[in-house]
This record gives sequence, C-alpha cells and structure tokens, in this order.
Amino acid sequence: MEEKETKKKLHIITGIHGNEAFLFQLLREYVQELETENVEIRVILANKEAAEKDSRYVDQDLNRSFGIQSKENKETRIARELIRLCQADLVLDLHSHTGKETFSLVSEKNLTKELTQFISLLHAGPCIVLQPQVSNGKSLIENVPNSLSIETGEHNSPEAVAFAKASIKKALLFLHGGRITIPITARFLQAEKFIYNNSNEEIFLSPELRNFTIMDKGLKVYPGYVTEEQFIPALISYSAKPGKKIFLACKEIVNGGVDHE
Repeated sequence: MEEKETKKKLHIITGIHGNEAFLFQLLREYVQELETENVEIRVILANKEAAEKDSRYVDQDLNRSFGIQSKENKETRIARELIRLCQADLVLDLHSHTGKETFSLVSEKNLTKELTQFISLLHAGPCIVLQPQVSNGKSLIENVPNSLSIETGEHNSPEAVAFAKASIKKALLFLHGGRITIPITARFLQAEKFIYNNSNEEIFLSPELRNFTIMDKGLKVYPGYVTEEQFIPALISYSAKPGKKIFLACKEIVNGGVDHE
C-alpha cells in the first residue's frame, strides 16, 4: 500500500484536436511495453467524438475551452473533466501539425524550475512560453499544473510517433530521477502576440520565412504590413484568409524567465 502511494504519475494527453488523435492507440500500446515500476502512466484520448470524425473539434476548439464557466458545449465539458483528471507529477499534451518541426509550449504562470529542467532534457527544439493575453488563459497548459504541450511533428508521420515515444521515455527518466538537476540548455521564446491578416484578401507568405528565425524590423510580410520591430515568428500559416492568424510573434528569453539561482 505504501509503495503505491509513492508512485509518480505521468499523464499523456492525445487528441485535444480530433484530427491529431492518431497517436493515442500507438502510445497506449507502447506504454504497456515500458518498465514503469515507480511511475503510473495514463494515456488519455481527450476528444473521442472529434477523433472518430477526424475533425479538429465538435463545437469549438478544445484548446480554447478551458476555464470557461458561462458556455456549455461538448468541449467545455471535456475541458472541465480533463482539469479534474490531470492531477499528475507531469502532464504531456501531445500534438502534431502540418510542418516537420518539433517544439513545445508552456504557460508562463505554470512554468517551474523543475519543468524548465525537463524541457532541456526533452530536446524538442524551442519552447514557447505563453503569456495570458495570447490565448486568454483558455488552453490546457494554462489550467493544468505540471503540464507541457509538445508538437511532435507532421500529422500521421512515423517521425511524429517516434518523437512522442522518445518524449515519454525522457519523462520516465526525469520522474524516476526524482526531478534530477539538469543544466538549462533549451531555447525559450516568450510569446508576445498573434499577427493577423487585416487585409481584405487571402495572403500567401514566402516559403523563405521560417518558424523560429528572426524577422528584422522593416520586413514586408504581405502588402500593407511591414514589421515595426524585430521578432521571432512561430506557428506560421503560409496562407491566411482575411481575419485569420498569420503567425505568433515571439522574443528570446533566458531560462523561460524562471530564476534558477
């Protein structure tokens, strides 16, 4: 009984977006093969109905449905249940996207010394630190302690599956090590704001623009928009309809802004 109480808990969230749920069954089978004597692992399919429809969501984006009390729909109910379920030492929220990059996202308010150490162990590329105004505090990582979102790579690719599995193994190493001290070597970017297409036409960005590569002041991004300051873009949409997001503007920060002295 005493041994069970001292077990660390690792929760793996898949399918926050239903069209990214391909990882669920593969990872559930994978964790059954792992040696997890001192860690209890749970793999969760967040939005089952959206996954069955291969749709991003049913009523609204689940990753913008946390902490909402005034609206009742499929995703807000799931969000409340996930907050209740995800009481763990480490929560990995796994995603995929249209690009091949791997990177992570963490909430500024929930970023701890321990989590910055794990991010360095992860070697997932840059880590975007979300400030409350960027997503209005409605994402999973802003409402679940000890949580980190990881973009594993391209949708349905074997590379994304391999990276997700490697992330789980590193999470186990970290938890087995009793939160061992790791040098902070990760690159942290502070999310500042989303840049939107404020024109009346769909825009197409040059493929020369790259995620996580500095954009200098005075750069013409599309007709009618020139950068007013230097920043680092992330989550680039190379085509964006009027009113839609083009990219997330970020700035470099040290150690995620966490004091490690």
